[in-house]
Amino acid sequence: MVATTPAIGMSANSDADRRFFFAYTLFIFVTVLVGFVPHSVDLVHAVVVGHLPPIPLAIHIHAIVMGGWIILLLVQAASVATGRTALHRRLGMIAFAWIPLMVLMMVLVARSIWMMVAGLPAGAIPPDVLASTKTLLSNILIEQITAFVLFPLFALWGIAVRRSDPGAHRRLMILATLVILMAAVDRIAVRWLPTTYPASYDAQYIYALLWMAPVLIFDLVRRGRVHRVWVIGLACNLPFFVFNHFMWGSPRWLETAPIIMGLFGVSGWK
Repeated sequence: MVATTPAIGMSANSDADRRFFFAYTLFIFVTVLVGFVPHSVDLVHAVVVGHLPPIPLAIHIHAIVMGGWIILLLVQAASVATGRTALHRRLGMIAFAWIPLMVLMMVLVARSIWMMVAGLPAGAIPPDVLASTKTLLSNILIEQITAFVLFPLFALWGIAVRRSDPGAHRRLMILATLVILMAAVDRIAVRWLPTTYPASYDAQYIYALLWMAPVLIFDLVRRGRVHRVWVIGLACNLPFFVFNHFMWGSPRWLETAPIIMGLFGVSGWK
């Protein structure tokens, strides 16, 4: 495998394989657009009409960093599909800095949103809306923690095996991207699909499997079995799913989440 990259790695597989993985990264790119463009428009409108305070700078930077990863994934997949190995190698070096930057921004943006809500003046929004917002932020934190842990795990593992196991490399980079892609899938599900959200997150895990299904089916058809990376990835997600299922909305978690975010005892969060 070539130098560090969040792309579909170089491999000795057929052109059909490379075309498939490029098509799948294009599917990921479209998912991001469908999930975030309508949401962003609604968010900006809410700020303009005064229903929300100005969007923190950290959120803008977060959007640029996350979007940059998806674009880099797509460009790298295209470079493999078209045989542009030199370009693939040069662009791959970006991931060394990009992965820790993404994790940093995920943490900062989560913290920024909590602080924004905690800092709302009394009476700024109706009490019931404020309470539901705080509950939602606490519940979403479970999935954010999942991303904080699993994204760098899969991405750095993918980099580590880029030369020794190109097939695992490209799947690990996709797996890492699927972890953060759930933010877009969540928004698609809430807007257009049947969902258990916000009462529970269970339906979102079903959608996660649906979004993952094309690569699983591809491996079954081309290889006759599911690649071990997908099995390991699902196994790594299982503890988070179990925790999410039982803790989502529970009084214990709603008390614990503000402590994790450093807001225990802060008046704006009581």
